Amino acid sequence: MLLNTVLLLLSFVAYVTAQYETHSIGTCDLEPYILKLLTCDNHFFTAMRKDPDGDCGLRYKEAEFCYWKEIRECYVELYEGERLNSEVGSIMTQFPSEEAFCEGTGLGPIDFSEYHTNPCDSRYTQESQDCTRGLIMMYQDNPADTRLCSKYRESISCVQRVTDQYCTLDLEDFAHAWVDVHMKIDHNPFCAEITSLGNRSHSCVLLLLLALIALLFLL
Repeated sequence: MLLNTVLLLLSFVAYVTAQYETHSIGTCDLEPYILKLLTCDNHFFTAMRKDPDGDCGLRYKEAEFCYWKEIRECYVELYEGERLNSEVGSIMTQFPSEEAFCEGTGLGPIDFSEYHTNPCDSRYTQESQDCTRGLIMMYQDNPADTRLCSKYRESISCVQRVTDQYCTLDLEDFAHAWVDVHMKIDHNPFCAEITSLGNRSHSCVLLLLLALIALLFLL
């Protein structure tokens, strides 16, 4: 099965290095780890939706701390002291910037040309960017726009189509695991009703993805 990819992570994609190719992160299994990171994303976008004129930088710091806490939990039994801080810090540097969150640029598709091996045809970049341009502009104009819920879903479907057409992804890598979890829980941080990511009772929950905190760990 080729990826029905949500290659937008707001997910905001965290670009992580090749050392994380296995299906575990430190002592954490991949799926619960991903779910926790998506929850960090949800807190940020829910706060922005409720108060679009609030301090985005502060919201970003809160999301950043959420990531740090979840990542550290996966390594605290393996390392201590400076080694622990170094390991967690090296992963944190790969996460999206404040600008990516607050200006919505992280909602764009993954640029696979930055990886050692580009699995996509040259047509992927332009067409995938076309898929998300309207979403980014809508978010930049108003993070509380109720149309973002459906626009996000529309953008995901478009990127899925372009990715399936122009990319060949290794089904054994972290990127596939991320997408698999993302699709299974039907995750969307822009919909009004966001419940626990631990169950599938989300009435309209579907994330980019992202975002792929989005596709992580692809060579």
